[in-house]
Amino acid sequence: MLSAYRLFHAFKAFILKLAIRSYALYSYVLDYKLILYSLLFLFSYLVGLLVLRNVTHLHTMGVLLLVSVISFLIFLFVFVGLLKMPNLSMLSKSKMWSREFVYKIRGIGFALIVSILAIVYAFLTCRYEREQDEAVGGFTLSNTDFVGFVLSEPSEGHILQSVETRALWGGTRNGTNLDKYEGNILVRSSPFQIFSIGQRCFFYGSFVEPKNFSDFDYKKYLRGKSIYIIFEAISVECDSVSDARYGFVVRNFLVDLKYYLISKVDTVLFEPQSSLLVGILFGQERLFSKSFEKAVRDSGVSHIVAASGYNVSILIVFSNRTFSFLERKSKNIIGLVVIWMFAMLSGLSASIVRACIMTSVSLVAVLFGRSNSIHIAIPFTVATFLIFDRYILESVGLQLSLLATLGLVYLLPVFENVANSCFGKSDFLKGYVLPTMSCTIATMPVTLSVFNSFSVWSVLANTLILPVIEGTMLWGVLAIISQQLLPQLSYFFFSIVNIQLKYFQWVVEYVGRVNWGVWSIDPLYSRILSILLGLVILVFVIYFYPLENEKYNYYIKSAALVCKRKFP
Repeated sequence: MLSAYRLFHAFKAFILKLAIRSYALYSYVLDYKLILYSLLFLFSYLVGLLVLRNVTHLHTMGVLLLVSVISFLIFLFVFVGLLKMPNLSMLSKSKMWSREFVYKIRGIGFALIVSILAIVYAFLTCRYEREQDEAVGGFTLSNTDFVGFVLSEPSEGHILQSVETRALWGGTRNGTNLDKYEGNILVRSSPFQIFSIGQRCFFYGSFVEPKNFSDFDYKKYLRGKSIYIIFEAISVECDSVSDARYGFVVRNFLVDLKYYLISKVDTVLFEPQSSLLVGILFGQERLFSKSFEKAVRDSGVSHIVAASGYNVSILIVFSNRTFSFLERKSKNIIGLVVIWMFAMLSGLSASIVRACIMTSVSLVAVLFGRSNSIHIAIPFTVATFLIFDRYILESVGLQLSLLATLGLVYLLPVFENVANSCFGKSDFLKGYVLPTMSCTIATMPVTLSVFNSFSVWSVLANTLILPVIEGTMLWGVLAIISQQLLPQLSYFFFSIVNIQLKYFQWVVEYVGRVNWGVWSIDPLYSRILSILLGLVILVFVIYFYPLENEKYNYYIKSAALVCKRKFP
């Protein structure tokens, strides 16, 4: 009986503390209007998109559902706003109450405007998708041709390669009209065909509609890249690289430079070290052997060999630790320079540029504002991204970048508190293990949902590998630069990189040989599990996040005092 009572009392205390902190977080969001409006815009857009995409016709039913969602949001915000309003009978007794009432009504009105704009934006997105689907429906499966230019670097496969293109003008030999189609075209061709970004090519083959796999929504993945049609190329003829090229001139130059540097790396390192290094530094997708690729996936380190926002977050951690002897502003400035050099080195790939922009906004906010400005900068940056790219929220690269940043901001302080109480102040834990664990755990819901597998080795493998990979990024850059200036010295740097990458290979292959602890999960169950895991992480952060770090918000400070008094 006594143990049951203690258990009930502990559970009650847990719920009470969680409720106090949750209410403080809720009040914090309402208090900072930029956070509120940014989150409201994102939430309303996602809800509107989810509802409208499941409507067969976006005419009568679409408008009715649009009005229904807006009406629900009106009720929700009026209700929430009234909860925090003063007693209406007191309004006439004080001008202060009247001013507060007007302020509340104005805030609710602006929130409604933000929600309506987000839902209208979702409506326009769905209508655009339907128009592209209708345009694609008019294409034939007979052989045809089109002229286009290469938009992105080709994605290599064992049998075929895929490359994103855009048509230069509508109309084909068999009369297929491309004028109404505004999206990109994914071309599948022989793996022996060489493409360069911006290159104009003549494609001959047939158009086919993309189809979903049994465990992967391929249409949704392509839609995030504005691709609604696939072209199966029989033959391809491209202009010379020396001819005029289309697209962004600076990016074309940087990608050409990247391929030149990759060719130099290939002359020094063997496989798989060569592909690992160009994947880590440049985000270049390379083909591994099937066994090694499976081992990489099973160990949960796939994100490392394809540079993304995750790598940018780790690079910031490494930069801060390397220049720890400098003051905070100097470290932030150096961090900005480092990540944008990394972006230039990677050829300004989309995922890395998005991660660098988000990280830059966070660093600038901390550099010139208060310490809690990063809480405002993150949602505001994502909302700004959404305005310029309607599919940005579906980008796995952005999701990994966002979650890795959130892990460093919210999970890392919790782990540092636990480590300080259990192990004392350990530079190794604080500098290597804990940041890696924070990023890895924070990104697990996305990796679980995308790869439909769960590995018990993910956190351990990342913790063992990432501290070494940070050095690999540094030594790799030095090796490539010295290869152009001091070739003899570059072999010394490449030797260090080779040893580090062999260690990477050993850890990955060891996990692959264990042949245990990795489970493939049905896509439906993996989504459910990722949502549950995300909720667990959210509750964990709300309950354990050190509120004493927040010094500028009244509600947070009040919650910290209450929790300290009730739960010493």
